[in-house]
Amino acid sequence: AAVTDPREAVEAAIQSYARAMESRQIAEVRRAYPGIQPEQESQVAQTLRSMEQLKVTMRVVALNVAGSTATANVTGLYEFRSRDTRRDERLPVELIVTLESSAGGWVIRQIRNR
Repeated sequence: AAVTDPREAVEAAIQSYARAMESRQIAEVRRAYPGIQPEQESQVAQTLRSMEQLKVTMRVVALNVAGSTATANVTGLYEFRSRDTRRDERLPVELIVTLESSAGGWVIRQIRNR
């Protein structure tokens, strides 16, 4: 069987997560990131509530695949209007994303700051 390059599938999973964050709907975030822990979920929900007009850009800068597990180094940028200050803000992020291969593609198991 031909082994397809997982990079595209990993990229797709990470872009889905970026779109979910932009939606500012925690249910969407949970769908894109099934491995999210309750504590992290409440943090994300709180963060999203403080942002308006959110635009998220994410890019995989390094990818390491070992069998059915992948680790991606991701750089990202959150551009948004702060509900508190009413100012436009730019928040760069550097993430380590762990993914797992499943029947339906690559699934995000963990996201942590680099």
